[in-house]
Amino acid sequence: MRFFSFYPYKIAKSHDYVWFYLTGPPQDRVQKYDLMGYLVDNILLPEGIGASTGIKFNPYDGSLLMNKDTDDKFYVVWFTGTEYDSHDTYNYAQGPAGNKEFTDITFNAQSNWIYLSAMDPNNGDSQQENVKEGPPQNPSPTPSPSVIPSPTVTPSPSVTPTVTPSPTVTPSPSVTPTPTTTPTGYKTPVPTATPTPNPSPSPAPTPPVLILDSGDYNGNGTSDISIFRPSSGLWAIRGISRVYFGSASDIPATGDYDGDGTSDIGIYRPSSGLWAIKGITRSYFGSSSDIPVPGDYDRDGLCEVGIFRKSSGLWAIREVTRAYFGGSNDRPVPGYYRAKAGKDIAIFRPSSGLWAIRGVTRTYFGSYTDWPAPAGYAGSDKEDIGLFRPHSGLWAVKGVSRVYFGGSSDRPVPADYAGTTADIAIFRETAGLWAIRGFTRCYFGSFGDIPVTR
Repeated sequence: MRFFSFYPYKIAKSHDYVWFYLTGPPQDRVQKYDLMGYLVDNILLPEGIGASTGIKFNPYDGSLLMNKDTDDKFYVVWFTGTEYDSHDTYNYAQGPAGNKEFTDITFNAQSNWIYLSAMDPNNGDSQQENVKEGPPQNPSPTPSPSVIPSPTVTPSPSVTPTVTPSPTVTPSPSVTPTPTTTPTGYKTPVPTATPTPNPSPSPAPTPPVLILDSGDYNGNGTSDISIFRPSSGLWAIRGISRVYFGSASDIPATGDYDGDGTSDIGIYRPSSGLWAIKGITRSYFGSSSDIPVPGDYDRDGLCEVGIFRKSSGLWAIREVTRAYFGGSNDRPVPGYYRAKAGKDIAIFRPSSGLWAIRGVTRTYFGSYTDWPAPAGYAGSDKEDIGLFRPHSGLWAVKGVSRVYFGGSSDRPVPADYAGTTADIAIFRETAGLWAIRGFTRCYFGSFGDIPVTR
């Protein structure tokens, strides 16, 4: 929808967006449009929060400044991705005659004050009133108590193997995907969720490589909010269970290893190549430099143990296949990219934005600042190529959608939480916040925890 027809309403502008304040019913809301005039977000405001006379975007902390002179209040409102986050309220005096009319909101960087500009409608006299000193930086909601493990003995798979097999055959010439056409670029929005005076975003840190095959721990057809706490080996699955399995050096490797429709807790221990699947099996496959890539590669209904060796591009799937695909600068992104087929070997090359899915397709989508986030966003039987851009909160799903949700401190955790399609979701480690777009927000976990849902 184009925004031009909304021009008579209260408007604020940022570097990349135009913000509109609209009254209910059912609730007052803020709509954010890009500069092409297309709706990006529709954000509902809590009851009582509003702007009777004007709004203004504050580039110093990403908030919207709202004046409501009908009750002599001034609001500073923050957003997390596409949702209302929190606000501060300030009262101000109308003056002896009560005849002050609001005209503008300004922020003075030198004095560090936010001002309301007002005018006396009787004589045209104007004045400014300082209503707030200093914009808050990086506001965030107060987290509820996080998951704290009770004192319990921490079991850890510790049987010492006599032999540690590892896929070590001499590789044949590596089939390293290389771009054959120039990638098509696309607009990278300037961050608005947590802006700074410098408009040039810094490259996002390289995300940790974690490949999980599933995250439905009770077999009800939906993914569960869950964390692994390396410091204690705690697995906490919200509303379902708490168990200790593994240690600080282990990498989570969940999947349905016995074919019963339920995700099994599992770890990969790089130091020894140990795969330990709770209550099912223990085996040795891989070495310290390998990345675990579990999945059902042969379409037999069981999750297989597998590794990706970046140094040579080796993919070794236990008792299924061995292939060379990719190289040292590529990120493994195996997925179910074909309907009713097994898991596909695939890589994402940050330097060029190349997605190469073995035997299926090659395409360019994304850049070196993006985190690959493939999932079944379109609701079909296959996964879609998708990415999360931390510095702007952009989620881009190839051929499906583009939305903004989250920010630079968030980790993408897309999964089917509602039992329909994959949901856009983030885990904010600093607060233990899980925010699932259009579905729920909750606090579960704390700093240092690893989200283990898929």
